[in-house]
Amino acid sequence: MPINLGIAAKELRNRLKLSLRDAAVELGISYVHLCNVENGKASLSPETIERFHEAWGIDLYMYALAFHGDDRDTPMALRAPVKALAEGWKKHIETLLRERDQESPSCLTSAE
Repeated sequence: MPINLGIAAKELRNRLKLSLRDAAVELGISYVHLCNVENGKASLSPETIERFHEAWGIDLYMYALAFHGDDRDTPMALRAPVKALAEGWKKHIETLLRERDQESPSCLTSAE
């Protein structure tokens, strides 16, 4: 089963407690395009995927694999590393949220 980057992008945005508009601004893409990506109506270009890394230090492919990969398709030898990857992303996101809190305590009030 292919990994859906749109679902991963939406989940990531929600974990970061960002509104659709705020995330689009941080990524440097249009609100409409991000909305279409999240709803499966548009694809992400390699350049746009790179923006996730530039903005938040997150490789969207690896994030999607960690949280939306199908264990049935993952070889047994890789299941533990993929689980560890998911835990690493959770810690990274927690760090991003703490940094945002320190920079601007009110930034979390605009989340959808």
